[in-house]
Amino acid sequence: MKDRLPGIVVKGISSAGIFIMIFILYFLFREGIPVLKAVTLRDLFFGDLWYPAENPPVLGMFPLIVGTLAVTAASSLLALPFSLLIAVFVSEVAPGPVRELLKPVLELLGFFPSIVLGFIGMVVLAPWLQETFDMLSGLNLLNASVLLGVLTVPIVSSL
Repeated sequence: MKDRLPGIVVKGISSAGIFIMIFILYFLFREGIPVLKAVTLRDLFFGDLWYPAENPPVLGMFPLIVGTLAVTAASSLLALPFSLLIAVFVSEVAPGPVRELLKPVLELLGFFPSIVLGFIGMVVLAPWLQETFDMLSGLNLLNASVLLGVLTVPIVSSL
């Protein structure tokens, strides 16, 4: 019985995870289907207004999609050169003791909580960007790209 207990525990936890995923999918479909009856797919993906509380709701996701793609592209442009330089330095240039120190540090930086970095971005980086570049708001594409790039660097450079 002792030999079977870990297997039973793993199967139970796995089954619970699968059940939770099925429940989430059910909830998403149950809540999403009525919205799709009120809004066409064309308006949903290519509309430029977002007023979900209106009756009927106006749900245009085009600016959200474009913003996501823009932040991803800009953060990649910021993070990839630094990540590659760090990776090449750690794997090819750094002496043994330095390499042995930097590898775990990079891996630990990959676990930095994104919520903490987002808070720092809103409290520190956004006001600085707003004042330095005379912007209306510091919560913009540049801020999001820098923060996502900072989150990406340790992950990519430790690969």
